[in-house]
Amino acid sequence: MKIKTQKGQSGFTLIEVILVLVIVGVLATALTLGLVRGVEYYLFASEATQLSQKAQVALARIKKELIETPSITKTEPQEIVFTSIDGASYTIKNAGDVIRLGRGNNLQVLIDRVDSSTPLFVYTLDTINGVHTLTSVKVTIVLNYGRNENLKFETTVNRRKTVSRILPGLN
Repeated sequence: MKIKTQKGQSGFTLIEVILVLVIVGVLATALTLGLVRGVEYYLFASEATQLSQKAQVALARIKKELIETPSITKTEPQEIVFTSIDGASYTIKNAGDVIRLGRGNNLQVLIDRVDSSTPLFVYTLDTINGVHTLTSVKVTIVLNYGRNENLKFETTVNRRKTVSRILPGLN
């Protein structure tokens, strides 16, 4: 609203200027909050994608190692010890917030940010004529993600029928 004075001058009143500044401030705040939220969602999605890829690689490696192993010598919820085709003994274990894989005491990190309260391995046994036979291993990896959230990944390893499945400690 323009006001004309007696001398022919025109301008805005102080109330109009303040009102425009308030409206511009509200719009700028809303736009900034929207952009910040969008960036946060993008970062969370990017982190989830990276963790998902790491978990898929770890599960594929564990499955590859266990599917053709001739024998498994130790089975616990957080650890499995097995013998490879070349006769070497390997261990996969959940140690704190990492899963490690390797020979003897030389265990390398396979994946980190793991929730250690969830069992890594769940075993399925068949008993035929009093002999316990390991038929499958369910592998569950739960990764810590974001703010108190978890991402859960699972696979089941069905061992090949051409290898020995007898667990020495279970007979």
